[in-house]
Amino acid sequence: MATRTLANELVLRSSAPPSALPLDFAERGVRRFGWLALGFALTQVLVLIMGANVQPGWVDPYSAPPIYRLGLVLAALLGSGFCALAWSQAIAAPLMLDLALVFEVLGGLGIAVAENAISWPGGTPIRGVSSLAVWIVFFVLAVPATSGKSLLASTSAALMGPVGLALNIAGGHVLNPAPSQWITLFLPTIAMAICASVVARFVYHLTGQVSKLRDLGSYHLTEELGAGGMGEIWIAEHALLARRVAIKLIRHEALQRGDIRAVKLRFEREAQAIASLSSPHTVELYDFGVTEEGTFYYVMELLEGMDLQRLVRDFGPMPAARVLHVTAQVCDSLAEAHAKGIVHRDIKPSNIVLSVQGCTYDYAKVLDFGLAKAVVVEDHEPLTKPGTTPGTPAFMAPESAIGLDSLDSQADVYSLGCVAYYLLTGGLVFSGKDELAMAVAHVNEIPAPPSTRTELPIPPELDELVLRCLAKEPTARPHGCHELATLLLQCGADRPWTQQDARSWWETNRPPVAHRSELRLRHRADAALSAPRQGQVES
Repeated sequence: MATRTLANELVLRSSAPPSALPLDFAERGVRRFGWLALGFALTQVLVLIMGANVQPGWVDPYSAPPIYRLGLVLAALLGSGFCALAWSQAIAAPLMLDLALVFEVLGGLGIAVAENAISWPGGTPIRGVSSLAVWIVFFVLAVPATSGKSLLASTSAALMGPVGLALNIAGGHVLNPAPSQWITLFLPTIAMAICASVVARFVYHLTGQVSKLRDLGSYHLTEELGAGGMGEIWIAEHALLARRVAIKLIRHEALQRGDIRAVKLRFEREAQAIASLSSPHTVELYDFGVTEEGTFYYVMELLEGMDLQRLVRDFGPMPAARVLHVTAQVCDSLAEAHAKGIVHRDIKPSNIVLSVQGCTYDYAKVLDFGLAKAVVVEDHEPLTKPGTTPGTPAFMAPESAIGLDSLDSQADVYSLGCVAYYLLTGGLVFSGKDELAMAVAHVNEIPAPPSTRTELPIPPELDELVLRCLAKEPTARPHGCHELATLLLQCGADRPWTQQDARSWWETNRPPVAHRSELRLRHRADAALSAPRQGQVES
């Protein structure tokens, strides 16, 4: 099971101080720190190689003593170790950023030991810019930290300069400089460290301001799940309820690039369509609104699971009994929508998420009503431009492919037949074609029975029912999803798909929640947000 659960992450966040970085900002800082540590290690190796090859016969007092080479080797190992630790994601990001400050000091010590391992002529009071100063500045820009922590780490790293020189003097490797040289050697670096802490305060404050911009009412956006041409999908948290949700939004600047009125109407239509539905197999809507900046958003449940497209892609075709179990749930969602005069118009595997709801496994949820169309009343604000068709060509009903405006529930029945075909066979009804040819095939070609496209057993009744859903004439298909659900129950599999079967599958195949990047598997950015593609709706 998971090595880092969602509950653990919520505890981590609730225990963090108010000034703490948002977790996704902290994780980006950890990734940058990993690159910085790797660059540090490679630099030490490069300096070691150049010193060995360019000046192999160094003569006292400019010879390279053992402490010089030992310092480079240890510094390279230190950088490599911290890089591996940062990229392993074994430590929570906020703690890793604190450890990064320890590395800043240790790395500074390594630089100071190597830099001061060679005596300089007494008449040269200033060497130029110390490598230690450059290291401190790079670190401040790459790794976020509060001004207090940054000041402590930067000044400690700067003080490693005198420590490095003292170690070399104690080992008898260099001559003790005059007191004036101690000041000219290390005072600029200490001053640079103090200035760097001021910069760190500015960077950290700016990060906090960016974080505040991600607040929508009582919700704080924490991680972007996906983005398209018109908007974004984010994971968010409620300030008081500690509930994790998904927020779909359209920024005001995105509205400026297109037909603002049409985009607003479609967004409102999707929110109203979802809000009017109460089927447990329809994604639940919690809130809807517009910010003062003109950003449209609505808040919906965050689904933990996999969409059917990913599931089939990763694990292959489903057994017939499981397909019956899943499609019957989708029928429940669509039957309610159709009863209220709403046609989805974009039913496809990526718009159906199979999840775990409490103790119930293989729980299907229908997403993305962005192309939904009310058919019980006259649509005075059509959002589909002439010459475009709503939906996705691989799962598009013939009447949709030829551009009919009067689509009804039978178009969704056809699309659900395409989904069932995909789940049973692992392939599209008409594969190996471009989008235009695929749309034409839905109008003209007769599909092969699913049983001929897979080695898994398919009951003859289910084979026939899928082909009936794929009939060219809407009247030849099952009349609505209520009838389709009834017919699905009559398709006998060898044995029904039980909760024990579903639980066993999920316990074996459920992706571990080891890191936040895994959250992207649980909720997809709606296709309605993406820029229109060939054969898809443009609105």
